[in-house]
Amino acid sequence: MAAVAPPPAEQPARLSAIHDGLIPPQAVWHLRSGLNVAALGCQTRSGPAIAHDYNRFQAIHRESLLKAHAETLARFRADNGDDGQKRFDQHMTRLYNHFAWPPAQARLCPIAAEVLKAALLVPAGGLEAYAAVSLPQIDQPVAASAFVDSARSTGMEIASAARKVAADVVPTAARPATPAGWRIQLGAFQGREAAQSAWAKLRDRVPGLAGYQPVFVPVPGKARLIRLQLDGAIDRDDALRLCAVSAGHGHDCIPVKPGKA
Repeated sequence: MAAVAPPPAEQPARLSAIHDGLIPPQAVWHLRSGLNVAALGCQTRSGPAIAHDYNRFQAIHRESLLKAHAETLARFRADNGDDGQKRFDQHMTRLYNHFAWPPAQARLCPIAAEVLKAALLVPAGGLEAYAAVSLPQIDQPVAASAFVDSARSTGMEIASAARKVAADVVPTAARPATPAGWRIQLGAFQGREAAQSAWAKLRDRVPGLAGYQPVFVPVPGKARLIRLQLDGAIDRDDALRLCAVSAGHGHDCIPVKPGKA
């Protein structure tokens, strides 16, 4: 009787090309971006808890995420000189579009929800090690689609560049749904003056954001802490464009339910 061949060994997850050559802080920032897309677009599939968990993730790992942003931006500036911020903004848009690829959402949403829950238990300082394991997990649904074929990806980037908006951020059709009427929170600041200054800097750097209405929301019980939110009937294209831009400039991007502060 012929011997039965053993099953082939499971191959390690192959990251999409957009993640090639990442240093550990960049892997953290890419993980954060994928989870931000899930918080914005997966609530219908995974329930509102995913947005709550993302908010907690931002709070628990704030220092690690600030470090990851600073080191990732520094690398873009070192590689691109005066165009560093612009290149970083464009990269962030491609990264958000990557995770928002519609054919991947049915599989990405439950995976992202579990990755977020586990991230809440990661100790301070442990996010780089966690990103090395979890980034391939949330990337796998996208990597399994034809979207990451190198020739097609290159073609999409060229097409995106041709449709570049004034803010140097390129919206595409690959967006998760965000309910109209939601606000996007861009951070919490010590005092209204600091929040207004943050908004002025972001608006000046990205003229395409000038049409949004800033809302300065006091945090109950913390007299000087002010949340900066953008108001309006934000559709899915605007929400992802806004989050990609705000992330590129080091701001949080947290979904806020209608009627909630």
